[in-house]
Amino acid sequence: MRKKLLCLSTLFIIFSTTICAQQDQDIALQKKEKKGITDQVFAEDLIVQGSLAVGLDAIDGEDFGFDTFRLKENNIRIHFDDTSGSGSFPGNDWRIVINDAANGGANYFGIEDATADIISFKILAGAPANAFFMAANGNIGLGTDAPVVKLHIADGNSPVLRIEQDASSGFTPQIWDIAGNEANFFIRDVTNGSTLPFRIKPGAPQNALFIAANGNIGLGTATPNANASLELKSVNKGFLLNRLTTLEKTTLQSLLVAEDIGLMVYDTDIKGLFSWDGTQWISGVNTDAQDLALTTNTLSLTNDGTPVDLSGYLDNTDAQDLTLTTNTLSLTNDGTAVDLSGYLDNIDAQTVSLTGTTLAISNGN
Repeated sequence: MRKKLLCLSTLFIIFSTTICAQQDQDIALQKKEKKGITDQVFAEDLIVQGSLAVGLDAIDGEDFGFDTFRLKENNIRIHFDDTSGSGSFPGNDWRIVINDAANGGANYFGIEDATADIISFKILAGAPANAFFMAANGNIGLGTDAPVVKLHIADGNSPVLRIEQDASSGFTPQIWDIAGNEANFFIRDVTNGSTLPFRIKPGAPQNALFIAANGNIGLGTATPNANASLELKSVNKGFLLNRLTTLEKTTLQSLLVAEDIGLMVYDTDIKGLFSWDGTQWISGVNTDAQDLALTTNTLSLTNDGTPVDLSGYLDNTDAQDLTLTTNTLSLTNDGTAVDLSGYLDNIDAQTVSLTGTTLAISNGN
């Protein structure tokens, strides 16, 4: 019994200065003084073949169960005091903290940087099983004890990873969520109404979106054309441009500048493609019906700007007349026909005039 008391007293003195708050240390000191207990220092190894209980509330006959070492009192702290003080040896102090000392405080296990007086790691009481799990291969599981990749997050409803920029460094706060469930994989802009600017549905095909090393983008292909910023590839799908009414197209025009040249839309009222030339909308190819008309020797053609030189077809041997059938211009008393279909581009309203033997089409592009 004397040997047991000696061991317990010794270990109690060793740990008392590192695991107790100042108030408890004062209480312990008062108890020691009352009982006439003095500090004991051992200049050799101490081996205890049995369980050890340390703390103000440890009792004689402590029921250890399977515990080998037990800390027992109302403020439990283990302090690692590194006394290195020379050269460049590391000397930071650390502390294991169990629960807040104040009434109504939090219940937790914490690792404190005692030198900096901050708790860098904390596990609150009630944390679920496998809240944090590190496998033998270094894989980390959050919510799972069987992580199959370096970081494996498991949850019963939309596991999510949050990326938050707070205002601590002076930048505008912004929160993003990366998550996935049975409906889609998505990125959520939490700060701006929790909108979902990016989503991928389960079952999306291979290379639905592919970004090459040079920045070229392939939709449906992993080898986008090297000279194309965007290549679409499919055997049963088309390319659908933004569809605007004429009014919407006009409204958009008020926002466009010269740098927007090349922008394209589809006008659902006119049913045609339009591109912005830097100052105005111009229609695409073959977007409207055109008519050819011939009055005497004057050919009228809508929507083209190409002159047609007829001198090669006039032999000046006799009076000749011009006739027009559909897109074919014919000269009587001559076996030559002029096919005008190549001059039809359907861009905008145009006027055709004939001067001498030259057919001119004004207002063309």
